[in-house]
Amino acid sequence: MDKGIKLEFMGGKIYRLYVGNSDRFDIVRFISEIYRDSPADFSNVVIEVVYDVNHPLTSKDKNFIKWRVRSFTAGNVNVTFTENVSTSKEEDMQKVIPLRRGRDEEKVLSSGKIFIEDSDRDVEGLIVDDESIRFLINLGTMRSGNEITSDDGVIIVGDVHMGADIYSEGPVYILGTLSGRIFLMSSKAYAIVKTCEDGMIVYNGKAYECGENDEWILFLPNGEDIERYTGRIGELARRVKKWQEEL
Repeated sequence: MDKGIKLEFMGGKIYRLYVGNSDRFDIVRFISEIYRDSPADFSNVVIEVVYDVNHPLTSKDKNFIKWRVRSFTAGNVNVTFTENVSTSKEEDMQKVIPLRRGRDEEKVLSSGKIFIEDSDRDVEGLIVDDESIRFLINLGTMRSGNEITSDDGVIIVGDVHMGADIYSEGPVYILGTLSGRIFLMSSKAYAIVKTCEDGMIVYNGKAYECGENDEWILFLPNGEDIERYTGRIGELARRVKKWQEEL
């Protein structure tokens, strides 16, 4: 594990994580690795993320980190944030080694759509605009180790293999077979999956599994479980529309 980010045990159930100029992806990856290595040591703990005033975390960054950490730790780790005003940029350069490159590089095409390139994940997509929701569209299969993170909606025109993860703050549509995991990161996110074979949908720290050969499944944040609409896609569409009208 990269030691660039510094973790200190403060006593009791409190840890302090100095992140310097690391971005939200660095922070989540670091916490994920330490939790995976020693889950028993991070049961019902608080991690105080201390960031440099010269490299602030936005409200969007903080919400992303909180939701994602809560999801993969099943609520065992709560994250708080503190601004460190005493650390200089020069000290950051000496102490902090980024775990990965910066944010996804975005290129605007002549059509007005946005092409996403991320060599770390080997996943490509287009972002298109709906009346109120933007979608990242992935054309093709997501294989084990692939990961997509979106502040908007996600449409996968292909399969999601076991070991592939989707993190989305908007709706997720899988137009293939889900065997990987979907993490819904907000109360306005939902998932529609054409076919499921041992896949998983995670919301608010709780995992919901779909069985082999389930077809046209739906998960809504206010629901208690996955809903199945095999052969009843019209009913599924009406269910989503009614839920949206009630928001």
